[in-house]
Amino acid sequence: MLAKSKASYSSRMKFKKFFGRILRIILIQVVCVLALLFLRSRSTNSLYLFEEIFAVSLVTPVLIFLVFQISRYKLTSGFQIRAIREVSLSISLTVVSALIFLTFAQNSLVNIDRSRSFYVLSWINQELIVIGTPANSGIDLTLVESPEKMNKPAISQRITEQIQRGNVEITSQTARLTWQGKLILQLANFLANKFHLFGWYQNNH
Repeated sequence: MLAKSKASYSSRMKFKKFFGRILRIILIQVVCVLALLFLRSRSTNSLYLFEEIFAVSLVTPVLIFLVFQISRYKLTSGFQIRAIREVSLSISLTVVSALIFLTFAQNSLVNIDRSRSFYVLSWINQELIVIGTPANSGIDLTLVESPEKMNKPAISQRITEQIQRGNVEITSQTARLTWQGKLILQLANFLANKFHLFGWYQNNH
């Protein structure tokens, strides 16, 4: 009976530790997002967007790691040294959290701000592109204001890629977004507005 009780207690403690680690990763992601929102709210351009993302993904998790470590020391006869294994695990969680945020932010925010693929979705949604014109590599970009339209072969390639991905469909020489394309564009607009992505503002029309 005593053995079963100990086993049950051990299982509960393992689950509690595992759940606590997951919560810490989530906490780091939330704080990183808030930190980046703060930086972007005070920025006037997107020139240093990647540098801001990298700084947040580096500094914020480290600060949270230090806070967690200091809060667990017992201030009795001075700081007590924690087990190397537990500290190593905490460092690993911090690194994983930083990499998760860096990957998310770089693959979403930087792409939305600087990628022609997202620009093309916005142009198509505003019916600024006409497909099938013999000139201009088969596409008419007259209505597009963004200087990115000058590279017509690249724009044509992006349109083809979006069609293959199921984000765009062609009907009567007009490109239209599918439900999937509209969902991606709505997400791009939301993130661009929240994180003040000036490259998106300048090139999405």
